[in-house]
Amino acid sequence: RGGIAGGPRPPSQQAPGHSRAREASPAMGRKEKIAKAAEAAMNAELDASTTERIADVAAKDVRPAAMGKGEEQLFEKKMSKDEKKALAAQKKAEREAKKKATKGD
Repeated sequence: RGGIAGGPRPPSQQAPGHSRAREASPAMGRKEKIAKAAEAAMNAELDASTTERIADVAAKDVRPAAMGKGEEQLFEKKMSKDEKKALAAQKKAEREAKKKATKGD
């Protein structure tokens, strides 16, 4: 009645001095607690440094878009076709007037 190859052996076939009671000793629990506490401290330190770096980057980010500029372009009312045509005609008249002024000099 042996176990599967590589699997756990029945208590009668275990090596001398080996028992399951020793595997779950109180000392092992303390070591695990210490290891978990060290891991938690390391994770807290890493989280704190990451938060600081993010805050530093956000404080240095003074691009116009980050400062809220450009929103008026995003949310401005769209011009109708007639308004676009009138604006184009006005710009064209300004260009022609500028050309005439430079040729007249």
